[in-house]
Amino acid sequence: MLPHCTQFSSGPKKEIHTVVIGLDFGTSSSKVVVNNQTANVAYAIPFHNLGHPSNKYLLPTRPYFDREGKFCLSSVHDGMPLRELKATLMDKNPNNFEFDNEKELEASAELLTMAYLAKVIQFSRQWYLANQHKAFSHTKISWQLNIGVPSIGKEFNVKKNLFKQLATGAWWLSIQLGNITIESAKKASKDLGNGALAFADIHSDDINALPEVVAEVIGYAKSNERNNGLHFLVDIGASTVDISSFVLGLERGSDRYSILTGDVAWLGAFELHKHRINNIKNRITEWLDHLGKNEDPVSPIPIDAEGYLPNKGNLNIKRNREIDDQMFKSCCQLIRKTIIDVRKKRDPKSPKWKSGISLFICGGGSQVSFYEDVISNINDFLVNGNLSPLKPLALPIPNNLNLGDLDKNDFHRLAVAYGLSFPEYDMGTIYPPDEIEDIPKGKRSDHEVRFVDKDHV
Repeated sequence: MLPHCTQFSSGPKKEIHTVVIGLDFGTSSSKVVVNNQTANVAYAIPFHNLGHPSNKYLLPTRPYFDREGKFCLSSVHDGMPLRELKATLMDKNPNNFEFDNEKELEASAELLTMAYLAKVIQFSRQWYLANQHKAFSHTKISWQLNIGVPSIGKEFNVKKNLFKQLATGAWWLSIQLGNITIESAKKASKDLGNGALAFADIHSDDINALPEVVAEVIGYAKSNERNNGLHFLVDIGASTVDISSFVLGLERGSDRYSILTGDVAWLGAFELHKHRINNIKNRITEWLDHLGKNEDPVSPIPIDAEGYLPNKGNLNIKRNREIDDQMFKSCCQLIRKTIIDVRKKRDPKSPKWKSGISLFICGGGSQVSFYEDVISNINDFLVNGNLSPLKPLALPIPNNLNLGDLDKNDFHRLAVAYGLSFPEYDMGTIYPPDEIEDIPKGKRSDHEVRFVDKDHV
């Protein structure tokens, strides 16, 4: 099956199936779930040798380029890897790539992202067509594509438009013959701006950018474990920690997500790792500056070379977690700020302040002990304020999702991609924070008035 193909091999087609690609474009890795809505079966896409060694369902967000600017998902001879692609995109910094001494090739983060997404779409579509040919070769596929928007804050609409544009250009790139290059990405971007792109087996209205916070909990909202009302979600990624709050309810028979707050900070697990390394480097530099100075010539010298290496005392580390103090305080402040905002003005009347504050903790860094300590600190903060402690909830594994050989404990890594694998019209109504007014004291909230408990349905 060729990368640009969008259908099973030729032959009579008796049915039309809606198939949705849910693409979670992460800072460290991307995840994909392909969902055949008509047959009600979804598949987590394994990237095999392209995936991370620890988990083949995680595709490192690190494309490679050869000397001529051709994109690859794996390393190539004389290739150049692009690290922190998404972080660069969000900062909107251009990148210059020197492929040889005579040629400099410049490309914006937007173009690089578009080309990377095109390769991911190609791989995912190709996997589905190759692996589901036996079961669904009699069907014609009507494709849809959803990509996640990483923040629901003040810039949500700007980011939503950007990500939809990138996903639209990426789909067009993915169905073209030949290699995906920076030059072909430039052409796609130009034609997209002129409205000149033609698509195969997908309508431009079926390419959407949707908030990750909603996508992450769709499986929960559609499960028997659903509980309407106020929820908090903390997503701990490689680069960022996202904290959001939302009220889950029903409106005219469909799900309603009233997103009250959304905030993000560069406090993720890999940022913690880099912070520790930089801190240790600085302390070692200070220690080296004093090494060999003011030594006592009478005292015995160390037995061997190991005796010359620094210990905690030499590096002025007096207690555990000392190096983490700054980031620990920042993480706690980020989450506390959200809780205070929701408690004071966004949803002060929620019964969950006394009955139990529902919390989802997701993302690759969620099992790092540092963040477990952060949540423990937040619990103490709530209890000291005479409120209920946090009530951690696990994301249920959907019945229609084929996880392959993925460990079920790692499903939370794919929760966003799974939520994105639903058609936009099946996700319910989403109200971003700027469409929800603060609640004056003594007034019932709009989402409280509209709130319908599942027991009353």
